[in-house]
Amino acid sequence: MKKWLNKIENWLLWALPVVVFFSYLPVFYLGANESMYFELSIPLIWLFIFGVLSLRKMPAVWRNFNWIRRVLWLALPIYATISIIWSPNKIRGILVAGIIWLILFSVLNILSLKLRRDKIEKLLEVHMYAGVAAGLFGLLQSFLDVVGIDRAATGLCAGCTYQAIGFPHPNGFAIEPQFFGNLLLLPNIISLLFLYNDIKERKNKSQIALDVVLTFFLMMSLFLTFSRGAIYAFMLAVICYLVFTCVKLHKFSTLLVLPLIVLSFGSGLLIQGWLAELSPTNEGFSHGISRSIEQMSLGKIDFREDIEADSNFSGYIEESTEIRLNMNDIALRAWKKKALFGTGLGGAGIAIHEEEPNLSSREIVQNEYLQILLELGIVGAVFIVICAILISIWFVAKKFRDDKFIFFGVLLIAYLATMGFFSGLPNVLHIYLMTPVFYLLFQKRPYVKIE
Repeated sequence: MKKWLNKIENWLLWALPVVVFFSYLPVFYLGANESMYFELSIPLIWLFIFGVLSLRKMPAVWRNFNWIRRVLWLALPIYATISIIWSPNKIRGILVAGIIWLILFSVLNILSLKLRRDKIEKLLEVHMYAGVAAGLFGLLQSFLDVVGIDRAATGLCAGCTYQAIGFPHPNGFAIEPQFFGNLLLLPNIISLLFLYNDIKERKNKSQIALDVVLTFFLMMSLFLTFSRGAIYAFMLAVICYLVFTCVKLHKFSTLLVLPLIVLSFGSGLLIQGWLAELSPTNEGFSHGISRSIEQMSLGKIDFREDIEADSNFSGYIEESTEIRLNMNDIALRAWKKKALFGTGLGGAGIAIHEEEPNLSSREIVQNEYLQILLELGIVGAVFIVICAILISIWFVAKKFRDDKFIFFGVLLIAYLATMGFFSGLPNVLHIYLMTPVFYLLFQKRPYVKIE
């Protein structure tokens, strides 16, 4: 029996790098109530199976932890679960708590696996190529949209079609482009790491050329999602990477990534212009490019021609930013009423509705930090801050001596930045499940084949 369980676990582990890309489509709708939808996705099903299988290993894992590490791992999940007691939305709270515990068990299991380095590299390579495949699918989505294929057939979200801004921006198999962009962050960083390694190890030119092409395409795919949160986060991470490698390591050759980024994003602009030209709207190639630049610059750069556009929005969609800021303001007002312990897990939507009755109780904060503050209060936020400080000290003291480990730090910076643009767990399980796999690559302990 144990042998079969290990085999299933192994199959699930190899499926993970691909499974996470299906974060919303296909979706299995199970019903709804006044405060939430009941839906299952492939990653959630994967998490349930792998998390339950991981339970059998937890006694051995806990025995290897001292009391400080046990507190670090358990403090927040236990407090979050207890907070269901005072939550106004206990059903949602119970479901979210279940996801949190399954993530905890899965992460601890992944970190405890004894994998050879080449196996970990292969897992990350699979994820990178899955990102390339997802990017190709996004391109196909966009093309099919402008030639008139209904979005029900392509999987595009309602606001992703060319009618919105003159050209489509793909969401892949995610619910929205921002989550698709978030999914592409790790494949981009993996491709940069592989390129860095192959140049450093002086691999043959054909291998380096392949690395360059893959990195170029993944960065272009990220730009085509038109997710400002994911794109800004990636650029912030790249800037931190360049500053560290140039100032700390004195490796100025890493600056060569800049022209690759410019070329990738420039190519993305050209594709958006081409899609605008192909779309049935009266906006052409130059309008698509100017619209993209205006939106990405938050309306600061505008050289559009003065035409009456057929698309729903004729310029910078200022309300897309204002809605987020307004939701953040409402969340803060609601938090102040229960500042210490918060509304309880799952209670954000109802708290927002009570603060602004015209908003649905299904609304989300769209900012993970404010969501945590609203639901778990100052106490929950303190747990997270203390854990983050201790982990950061450990990273700096033990790990940044390895120049390649900067890529793990870069990934964390990108993910932490994106958390200001969304809230919730089901659509971003890749953050919590693929990050520990990436972390394993930098461990210095010996690896043995998984049984």
